[in-house]
Amino acid sequence: MRLSVPARVVRASAAAESSAAMHSALVVASMLHHKVMVLDGRWMTIGTTNFDNRSFAHNEESNVSVFDLGQAGDYEQRFDLDLAACQRVTLEAWRERGWRQRLGESVALVFEDQV
Repeated sequence: MRLSVPARVVRASAAAESSAAMHSALVVASMLHHKVMVLDGRWMTIGTTNFDNRSFAHNEESNVSVFDLGQAGDYEQRFDLDLAACQRVTLEAWRERGWRQRLGESVALVFEDQV
């Protein structure tokens, strides 16, 4: 599994968990609001739905799912191109982040349930 997340919204716990599970997370500098999942270059879903209980219960967002070799394969290729702009984050690098980032994460944690 490969994961690309916007740098500004990477939560400390998510980065650590992703890194531990996949050996690294990929962080891209820009932020797109949509979420995309491609499976085996055959099936894909794209939309604004967050995959958490709060979003399923309270948000009115939507996704489009497609079972199509051409479209899913095309998006998988675009994702591969986007990886060139990503910075790899390892668990070791996350543990060595500076005090300012840690402070920001602590402040953001107070508001986690609200966003």
